[in-house]
Amino acid sequence: MVVQLSPETVSVVRAILDKPFRLMEKRSDWPAMATTLDALIRANEDVPGDVRETWRLSGVTSKEAAANGRLIDRDENGRNLAATIDAGLAFLRFLDGWVSAVQSHGQVVPSAEALRAMIADVESIRSEALDNWPWTPTKEEWEEAIAEFERGESVDIDDAFAAANGLSREEWLRLVEDRRRALAGGGDR
Repeated sequence: MVVQLSPETVSVVRAILDKPFRLMEKRSDWPAMATTLDALIRANEDVPGDVRETWRLSGVTSKEAAANGRLIDRDENGRNLAATIDAGLAFLRFLDGWVSAVQSHGQVVPSAEALRAMIADVESIRSEALDNWPWTPTKEEWEEAIAEFERGESVDIDDAFAAANGLSREEWLRLVEDRRRALAGGGDR
């Protein structure tokens, strides 16, 4: 089951967890804190999988909307995905901060390395998802693209499609023409 963490939810969870941790810290009950942290880390070991599934579902939702002729706001979807990923990361980092505190007092948290691997995994997912997200180009990006085109640094659309399909320009144009003929003749290839 995928649970999307909102920044508000993470804030509440952190506030709830922070109180007992502060109390254990005040009492110097580092062994109890280590045990509690280990249990929390193990209980949340599916966070990277949930983040990955949330990313997948955001793509499915976008495809379904497009297939049904509905317009979607890709930028809003990207911001929502980023907020969900960042909330998960914030929670994991919160735990990691307490793990570091506990370890500095000589305690061992058996799942500490797993936690750090989870953080690295979610950071990697975040980078992959958001670096490749179809964001609307900024004004500056549009201006740079136009300048590249005007300098002759762009690629012809037929050459781009041919290259993307591993074809020569001539092979690509022949396929396009064959498709046009098939459609004009009422056939559907």
